[in-house]
Amino acid sequence: MDDACAESLHWCGGAARLFEAGARDVKRFSSFEAGGEKEPKAVFVVSTLLRGRAVDVIRDIVSLSRFRCCVVLTAVAHPVHLLAAGGASAESERRVVFEQFEEKLREWMGGSDGAAEVAYAPVVFAPVSRQQLLLAPAYAHLFPLLARDLEAINARRPEKRRLAGLADVDAHALPAQLQLDVKALAAALNSLLEASGAREESFAVGPMSRVIAGELAAHPQAKSRRKTAHNKASLIFVDRTMDLTGAVGHHGDNLVEKILTVLEPLPGHVTDVQVDMLELTSVQRTPHSQSPVAPGCLAQTQSPAAQSLWETMLTSKHKEGVMEVQRALVETASKEKLPIKMSMGRVTPEQLSSYVRLFRGCGGALESHGGLLQLGLATAQTLGHPGLPRWDACLAFERLLLQQINPRGHDGPGYCSKANRAGVSHWSRPLIRAVSPASPGGVDSALGDTTFLGVLRQLLPLMKPRGGEDASGSRSREDGCGPDELILLLVYLYSLADEAQPPHGGGGGGEEEQLEMLERELIGALTLVVTREAELSPLLQKLTGCATPEELTTERAHSAVGEMFGTLRGLSHTRDHLKQLRSVYTASDGVHQATYRPFLRQLLEEVFHPDRPECPDIEHTSGGLTDLLKTGFSMFMKVSRPHPGDNPLVLLFLVGGVTPSELRLIRDTASTHKPGTQVLVLSTRLLRPTDVPELLFPPRGRTPPPAGI
Repeated sequence: MDDACAESLHWCGGAARLFEAGARDVKRFSSFEAGGEKEPKAVFVVSTLLRGRAVDVIRDIVSLSRFRCCVVLTAVAHPVHLLAAGGASAESERRVVFEQFEEKLREWMGGSDGAAEVAYAPVVFAPVSRQQLLLAPAYAHLFPLLARDLEAINARRPEKRRLAGLADVDAHALPAQLQLDVKALAAALNSLLEASGAREESFAVGPMSRVIAGELAAHPQAKSRRKTAHNKASLIFVDRTMDLTGAVGHHGDNLVEKILTVLEPLPGHVTDVQVDMLELTSVQRTPHSQSPVAPGCLAQTQSPAAQSLWETMLTSKHKEGVMEVQRALVETASKEKLPIKMSMGRVTPEQLSSYVRLFRGCGGALESHGGLLQLGLATAQTLGHPGLPRWDACLAFERLLLQQINPRGHDGPGYCSKANRAGVSHWSRPLIRAVSPASPGGVDSALGDTTFLGVLRQLLPLMKPRGGEDASGSRSREDGCGPDELILLLVYLYSLADEAQPPHGGGGGGEEEQLEMLERELIGALTLVVTREAELSPLLQKLTGCATPEELTTERAHSAVGEMFGTLRGLSHTRDHLKQLRSVYTASDGVHQATYRPFLRQLLEEVFHPDRPECPDIEHTSGGLTDLLKTGFSMFMKVSRPHPGDNPLVLLFLVGGVTPSELRLIRDTASTHKPGTQVLVLSTRLLRPTDVPELLFPPRGRTPPPAGI
């Protein structure tokens, strides 16, 4: 089983489900694995096309084993295989590609007497939350198109057929591998809707969403399914690029978001993390060595109590989540009659760890409450993690930048009143002094220039190598603002750049030249910061393509940072095609501070509010002759078109990822405006802030290379 399918199984009950069904062993999908002498049958489960590396690995394993029966289950439908092989993508009665692969399996088993079968099994979605969230780990790399992708698409097209904007991109214009990914995802979605008996009306917000929704609407099996299905549903696709501010920012007041950020990922997984279980054992911790105890995780499917706690942690505020973890540990320890000592006041990581250690040596209690204890340890390790203060530091600077931004058409500073200045300064003054210690005007001077150029310029003093000297000649702190945090702040600011621009371009060419000069300074400064790092973070390794500082040259770092700024420039235009939902920013009015307005909240208010008319930015994409006729007749008479809030079930698919804090926002907005509606969120991944740069700035282009290369 490959990593993506294993992650889907992980959230559905894990390997225990396979053993209960009769499996003797479960192994990783690797050429270094093989079956034992007394294991005549093998089942391969893969999330990819049967070509390239997938074929190589299956051949290696079968050739090294003594299988007499092989079953291969792929999560990619046969029509997509047929298209990848150069054939038509339409449904065919014959399973040509699968039959050819069955012949290969018999050949690798050493003769025609072996039994081989290849079938489509959509092992795609992982129920991370039984109540609200399904993820598709196999499509964690999928991200909406950006301006630089349009340049790459147009470079392959004749000059007369080049596309004016991302809104003009259709499925046929996409790169070949991305076309296959979109078609495979549409087929998986159709299987999910078929299993639930849903008859959906599809809607899209964003170019990539429109392409995926169009593929689902045109899927042959989907057309026949919609004729007979009875459960009405609205399926709304939304591009993550409509609101990168919410994805990269640290204002999400959620415990799980912080757990995902500071704890190490579980090997081979996109979402889950490693929880150190050493405190539940008598093994002594030794410095500079890995724990010999297998890690715990967040996916708890065996215990109803742990499932309930996980749901609360996922969709509640940080403080509420921590208090719920404490309450669950105290109640469980009391039921087991363990000598628990209660303490009043703020919940600390030491307090939670002490509750967990009470279960050490109690075999029955450990087995019964293992899931709950893993969630308790995850919380304690997050609250006590040395990297957690950086979350608060990033949040403070993001708030400062938000107040700095000068709204379009406003001549004064982003916040000018004494009330605003007082409301911000209690946390921002130390940070401003750190950024600009020699500013003659102090805090007020540092907050003076509120154009995009001025706000961007405030990042320049932060771009200093950690451990170097600051402007006063003293050594800067080793735990200062590192390159990962600087990149996150750049994405945050550029995603709001359009909010800070004056109407109709403002300063024109002169301002553009100043921006280019400032960006060259930032590129040079950030290059120096990256090359002076003693150890490359996972983000820097992916951005630069280097695993160690020794491999990273100045030229390579400069090239990677320059390309990154090329992508950043396009982030302020991701909502340009929208007519109504164009802003995620509310400017200061002199009394209230400027605030971030989540795009999803605005969108769902349009969907669920009974008094709102049809939103022009929500495009109806359930194609067909009926829909075309309605569109044509609407030019001459009043014809009611489907509205996404009409159905009792709303499926919200976020292409590019969703954050835990957005899950709470979605739930609260729906319950406020339309309590009877059930909302199920689907997405490609559960985002941590550092995931966004990895998706925005992949080192080898926007789409992954074909398997085997």
